[in-house]
Amino acid sequence: HIIQELTHVQAAHLYLGYTVGLLWRLFGIHWTAVRWLNFVLYCCSILFLYALCRQSMGILPSFGVAVIFATNPVLLHHLGCLRDFSKTFFFLLVLLLLSILFTRNLKVRQLLGAAGLLAVFIGIGMGFRRDMAMLIPLSLPLLVSCPGSNGITAKHRLVAVVVFLSVLVPLISPIVALSRKEFGEDHIRVLFGFNPGIESQMAVVNGSYMKMPHSIHDDYVITVAQAAAQTGATMTATEYDH
Repeated sequence: HIIQELTHVQAAHLYLGYTVGLLWRLFGIHWTAVRWLNFVLYCCSILFLYALCRQSMGILPSFGVAVIFATNPVLLHHLGCLRDFSKTFFFLLVLLLLSILFTRNLKVRQLLGAAGLLAVFIGIGMGFRRDMAMLIPLSLPLLVSCPGSNGITAKHRLVAVVVFLSVLVPLISPIVALSRKEFGEDHIRVLFGFNPGIESQMAVVNGSYMKMPHSIHDDYVITVAQAAAQTGATMTATEYDH
């Protein structure tokens, strides 16, 4: 057997690789197993969204939202890509847990259990798509405030944060440590944020800085950024538009 060190891309999707490897170990190496996993995640995502809507809506409106979600062409387009679609499952699951934290009157044990589950789902989710990291700063304030719970003291909230971080850090440490060996996953999403196409979708006023190229190709954007950092040279406005 030849053992090779993981590339930064493989490391950034560590748990995705483990999951597919386990599926292939159990059912053989073929794409049917991956398609079935996608289908299970798709069905679970619909249920999570329905449950999320039920936190503040009736049965029929929640069912309508779930149907619209399930038949959305954009969602169905990404259904064939496990890496891209899997974050839908984790995002909705974490948002459901956060809505419970926000609306329900939890006991101390329930709060600590929710903190641990949040950390598990965010940590594992980051091993599928690093986008899940954006839910960390959203989770911490809710754990600290627990707006729906009565009788939760400051000490209990601090313990909940400690539980959250104690579970989360070991889960994401190998992903961060391995992927940071090369310039890429840690920075590419920040660079894409300066993409003029993304800025126009957000309807923000153009900044005074030079934007990144109008491209969603990872390697190209990274190369341009590295060249600018090393030489101080930037592209002209015409080149940016192309």
